[in-house]
Amino acid sequence: MNIMQLKHEEFDTPQCSRENNCLTVPNAYCARVDDTHQYCQCITGFEGDAIPGGPPCIRIDFCVKALQALDFGQEVCTANEICVNDKLRYHCECKPGFERLNQGEDCTDIDECLIGFGQCGLTFICVNTIGSYSCQCPPGYLLNANGTLCVDIDECLQNLNNCTQPSQRCINLPGSFQCECNSPAFISTVNGCVDNDECLSYQFNCPEYSTCLNTLGSYKCACDQGFRPEIRGDIIVRCVDINECEEQPDACPRSAKCKNRIGSYECECMPPSIQHGLRDCVVNTSCPNECSEHAYCLKSERPDGAVYNCTCDVGYAGDGAIACL
Repeated sequence: MNIMQLKHEEFDTPQCSRENNCLTVPNAYCARVDDTHQYCQCITGFEGDAIPGGPPCIRIDFCVKALQALDFGQEVCTANEICVNDKLRYHCECKPGFERLNQGEDCTDIDECLIGFGQCGLTFICVNTIGSYSCQCPPGYLLNANGTLCVDIDECLQNLNNCTQPSQRCINLPGSFQCECNSPAFISTVNGCVDNDECLSYQFNCPEYSTCLNTLGSYKCACDQGFRPEIRGDIIVRCVDINECEEQPDACPRSAKCKNRIGSYECECMPPSIQHGLRDCVVNTSCPNECSEHAYCLKSERPDGAVYNCTCDVGYAGDGAIACL
C-alpha cells in the first residue's frame, strides 16, 4: 500500500505522528500525505504496506527483480561474478578467488599460489584452481594417516620403481628414487649396467687347483680335472686330489704299476714292456717300418707266428704307419 492509496481509499489505518514515528513497524517512517494526514511508509530500499499487523517492510532484492525481468536462461552477472544488492540498486562484483584488473573487463582467476596468498603447511605445495587453490603433497609424497604431513614414498620398498634386476639396485631419495649399477657384480658403461667378469678382472676368490667360471652377476669356482671339491654350504673351500690308482683299479694295463700324481696319474710299465706315453705299455719289438706320431708297434700272436703292426694311440684313428689323427 502506498501513500496515494492511503489518501484516496477509506479504511481504518492508524495515523502516525512525530512522537510515535512508526516505532511498531520496523524499517518504516511517518510519511506526510497532506496537511492533515500522516501514515507509516517503508523506508527507501524496502517494500511493504507498513501497516501494523500487515506485511512487514522487507528489503528489496534488486538482484531477484533484475533476474525476473530477463529471458529464461539469462543471468544478471557473468559466470565469474555475483550479484550484490545496494540500497537503491544492484551491482556485479567478482566472486571470491577472482579479480577485475581494469574497469569494464571480465573477472579473472586469482593465482593465490603465485602471489603468496596460498596458505599451505610445511611439506605441502600450493596448487591453483579456478577461483581458489588447494594444498597437495608433491610428487613422490603421500599424506600421512592423520592428514597433517606429506611423507616420502619409498619407491624401492614398495616396488614402485623401474630399476632393472639384477643389474641395478634402487636407491630411495626424498620424493623420488634412482637406479644404480648393482656393483661389484655389475659395472656402469655407456651402454648401461653390464656384467662384471670377475674372472677376467681377477676379482674372484677360488681355491688352489680350481678355475673361475663367470656367471651373470657373479662367478663360481670349479675344481680342475683330477680334483674333487670340498664344499661348505654352497662354497668350494678347497679342491682335493683324486687318487685314481685307488679309485680306478683298471686305470693302467696289467703290465704297469699305477702311480698317483697331483691332479693326475701315470702308469709305470713293467719289463719286458716299455713305456709309451704316460699310461700305455708296449712290448719292445720292432715293426717293418717306423710308426707315425701318436702310434706304437703292437705285437699280435697268430698260429703262424707273431705279427707286428703300427697301431694308433687311444683317442687317435688312422693308419699307424702313415698318420694318426
